[in-house]
Amino acid sequence: METMIKKLAVICKLLALLAVGTGPSIAGEFRPLDMPDQKYQSAPRTYQGKSADQNYNSTYRQFKADVSKKTPAERESLRSYFKDKRDEAIMKEQWQEVKYYTGLLDILGQ
Repeated sequence: METMIKKLAVICKLLALLAVGTGPSIAGEFRPLDMPDQKYQSAPRTYQGKSADQNYNSTYRQFKADVSKKTPAERESLRSYFKDKRDEAIMKEQWQEVKYYTGLLDILGQ
């Protein structure tokens, strides 16, 4: 019985500490959220020089020109290599690389 009273006393003290300790934080003042200034929003970027599409197309055009000079065995070797690289990119979920290697494989397939 005596141990039960000690346990209840400890539990009461802990509850009292919890009530006192969390009281001010629960009853804190609500303040409105401050929105960021509009002047800090980034402006759209403009790029000088070639666009990404132009670089992309010139890469494929150059590859197509280079491939046309290769033997069928060399093209088959490239096809196998690019298929492996594309499959690795798929496994790693690197979709830009998948698109790149698929484009190269499309050129080789023609």
